[in-house]
Amino acid sequence: MAAIIGGLLPLGLFWLFFARVPSVSVPEAKRLLEQTNAATVLVDVRPASAYESGHAVGAVNWPREKISAASAVQDVPPFLRDKKLLLMCEVGLSSALAVDKLRTLGVDVRGVRGGLVAWLDYGDGKKSNLPFRPMSGFEQWLAVIIAFGVKPVYMLVSLLLIIWLWRQRAADLAALRWGLIWFWIGENACSIDFLFFKRSSDFWEYLHGYGMAVSFSFVAYAFLEGFDSRVIKFSPEKERCAALSLCRACAKYTDAPCGLKRLFTVMIPALMALALMPLSAGFQLNAYVTDILGTIHNYYHLASSQLFELRYCPVLALVLLTASWLVLLFKKDRPVPTSKVLLAAAVGPMNFGMLRMFFVATYSDRLGWFDVWEELTELLFVLSAGVVLWVFRHSLFVKSEIAVQAPAGAAAARA
Repeated sequence: MAAIIGGLLPLGLFWLFFARVPSVSVPEAKRLLEQTNAATVLVDVRPASAYESGHAVGAVNWPREKISAASAVQDVPPFLRDKKLLLMCEVGLSSALAVDKLRTLGVDVRGVRGGLVAWLDYGDGKKSNLPFRPMSGFEQWLAVIIAFGVKPVYMLVSLLLIIWLWRQRAADLAALRWGLIWFWIGENACSIDFLFFKRSSDFWEYLHGYGMAVSFSFVAYAFLEGFDSRVIKFSPEKERCAALSLCRACAKYTDAPCGLKRLFTVMIPALMALALMPLSAGFQLNAYVTDILGTIHNYYHLASSQLFELRYCPVLALVLLTASWLVLLFKKDRPVPTSKVLLAAAVGPMNFGMLRMFFVATYSDRLGWFDVWEELTELLFVLSAGVVLWVFRHSLFVKSEIAVQAPAGAAAARA
């Protein structure tokens, strides 16, 4: 529930800061600008250095820092007063904040959805003005195989594993089932975005990332719970802990400190430090088009997705890790189960953010390979889960035997 609710919060935040702000599409913006009365002005709100390095034809520069400092309509530059302003940034996020600010001053203003990237991608309505980057024949075929071969395979395998695990009630197997369910939901959202929105939908791409982060949390709990209850026997009260030979004295039987608990009080702060890493990573806003077997394809990683992956996920992970650590330190009655749940909830967004940070930073100029390695990683994840379940199926899938009492007469007859 912590991972699910924590993942839903960004939808509200996105609506509050961006989605509710009035905006127009690129075609609508161009139609307004083509009107002859010159009542509409395109305003680039990026810093002056970014504006000078390249901007949309006809756009004037009014940096967002100066917009944020405006306190009255008199602070609007004279050549922009009494005009309908269309604000543009790289991808539409900074301009949305600027729109919200200017609306409080009574300015007639809209944002341009998708920003400069969408503007260049629309081009003249027939051909994108984004830079073209060729892909080798091998890369083109690999992209097709990954999208229409690898992805359907692991989605089918994950669905079969969900069905196989459907009636399992053991905590670790139930958690793995839910992890696979959220994985399947996220990957279907990815397919919808790819097939129907050309990878440009903030909502469907967010649902993709959200499903992956929640999936990682459930799978982390499945691993922690399975390793605990089936391998080291730490939590089962009547089972001998496998770490007893290391601790020498067990907290289950004597008034001795638990070595594993003390170990995790050190490990969790270390994870908290690692969770901060994506917060220092910059956004990669590279966008380009390429040719894949005769079909023009756009490559870019949405800024809204990077906002979720590199900013929100680390913060959520840090909050959950802190809660897990405090529970372990101060909860007197059985702190480990609660701490374990919070730790697993934190591992999901933390690992997802770290994974995406690595892919974005490594393949920002070759986003085709971003897709290749992400899809292959997901294939390996699903196959690994299937292999573990198959290899240990006889011990994992233990059917509870139901004792059936025979009538006394039948028992006497058999005797």
